Amino acid sequence: LTLNILQRFDAKKIGFLLDMCYSKAADLAMRAIVGLLPVFQTYISRWSLYPECTDRLKLLSDHPDFSRRLMTAIIQFIQAHETEKITKKLTEEIIPEMMKLSPMIGKKINLDEWISDTGFEDKNPEWQK
Repeated sequence: LTLNILQRFDAKKIGFLLDMCYSKAADLAMRAIVGLLPVFQTYISRWSLYPECTDRLKLLSDHPDFSRRLMTAIIQFIQAHETEKITKKLTEEIIPEMMKLSPMIGKKINLDEWISDTGFEDKNPEWQK
C-alpha cells in the first residue's frame, strides 16, 4: 500500500493507513505508522491540501500509543540510515585500506613462519590442551 501511495498520492489510502494506526493489534498499528513515514516525507507539500488527512493526524497525535510508536519508528529509520552510512564507509574506505596494509603486516609478523603444515600446535605446547 505504501509503495502504491508513494507512486501515486491517494488520500483514501492514506486515510486507511491512519485508521490502522488506531488498531488494537500493536503490529498492525506499527506497520501503518512505518508505512506513513515515507509518505509524510515524500508528500510534505501536499498535506495542507488535504484537511481531512491533517485533521485525522492531529487527532492521532493526541493518542499516547501513536506518539510512542511514531517516535520508535522514526528512531528506527534514523538508525537504519546510520547503519547504511557505516557500511558504506567500511566497504569503501576502511576495508580497502586494511587490504593495502595486510601484506606489510604479514611481513612484519612472518605469518608464513607461524602458519605451517603442522599448524599452530608446534609453536606453543599449551595450545594442545
